[in-house]
Amino acid sequence: MNGNMREMCARSLFLTSLGLLGWALASGCSGSKGGTRNDGDTSGSGGAGGMTSSGTDSGGTAGGDPSLGGGFMGPGVSGGGGDGGDGGNCGGQQVDAQPRQVHLVLLLDRSESMTKGWGESDRWTMMKSAIGSALDAIQDRMSVGLQLFPSDDHCGLGPGAGLSVAVAPGQTAVPAIKGQLDATAPGGATPTADALSRALQYLTAGAGSALEGDRYVLLATDGGPNCGHDPAPSCAAAACTTNIDGDCPMVVENCCAGAAADACLDDARTVQQVKDLSAAGIRTFVVGIPGTTAYANVLDELAVQGGTATAETSPRYFEVVDAAGLGETLISITRDLVRSCELALQSEPPDRAKVNVFIDDEVLPKPGDDGWDYDDSTTPPTIVIKGATCEHVKSVGAESVRVEFGCPTVEEPR
Repeated sequence: MNGNMREMCARSLFLTSLGLLGWALASGCSGSKGGTRNDGDTSGSGGAGGMTSSGTDSGGTAGGDPSLGGGFMGPGVSGGGGDGGDGGNCGGQQVDAQPRQVHLVLLLDRSESMTKGWGESDRWTMMKSAIGSALDAIQDRMSVGLQLFPSDDHCGLGPGAGLSVAVAPGQTAVPAIKGQLDATAPGGATPTADALSRALQYLTAGAGSALEGDRYVLLATDGGPNCGHDPAPSCAAAACTTNIDGDCPMVVENCCAGAAADACLDDARTVQQVKDLSAAGIRTFVVGIPGTTAYANVLDELAVQGGTATAETSPRYFEVVDAAGLGETLISITRDLVRSCELALQSEPPDRAKVNVFIDDEVLPKPGDDGWDYDDSTTPPTIVIKGATCEHVKSVGAESVRVEFGCPTVEEPR
């Protein structure tokens, strides 16, 4: 993949990561701005309608935000009508099957370097605008929270174990996050490890530990992590973020000497925090805006350890090089998190030999790479639509997706 295509895909992925996963088949990467309409319009202006577990025809407009290429409507329960493996009406019962709940913690760097120019404004202004657009796109589809770092004008994160804005359903949290961002100005250093640690504690031991569903962290930064633990270790100029960023006066050989040692690169501790998040089942997305190029090796490692590497070679994180691409990247990432091919059952099937998945009222045979299966890592299990069938649902759309109990599972195409 050449550099231009990689940049296009990275932007598209970041856009997809605040909503529905993998809308970019047409562009050759996993994530795109819109769906492909059944009438052949590939402009990205809409999808083939929404998916509804009630089995009703949601049409081209009922599927939610048309920029998502169709949405997932709420579940319903209805009786009868199941078309069993014998071709007759066996009285199947439709059941609740919902997309997995998604909870996202945004870790946003508001250090002093965010005052530097970017595009027509500065990094902080462009970041706020992009975050606002991304949150607007997903506020009805997931829960979200915010941790700014630092919370003061040095290396602090404030007292307690809470976030700047607690994780809550988007309709509640998004206005609070926007208000927090509008009330905040850049300042201080870059305590990335401490911000990641705060997110880990919140999601595993604090108020966020009770959240049911999938949990993610999205780290957006413009520089290398610093603010090591007190007493801050000294370091050579080559490991001093002030020197690396070109902000150390020429008359000073090492800006991390003596009392300024808190600007030493804090890479090992930061990577460890991402490893700890991963061990807790929490994936970390890493977004680097201008200012992070010199720290590509650190951000690459964070992406790898966070389970979200975008490529086999550097950059492996979501590298955003221009202001226009930031919003697209953010929306792409968040859309990816609400995965329309995963349906969480609300109860254990009474008989797993009598479960069927229907797409647009057509039964989907279970076996094979393009069928469906159970994810037993959840209780009750999650039904996962696989392969080309999943890609079709995500890129083209579906008018209905539903699950029924009571009829023999269809094993062969009909």
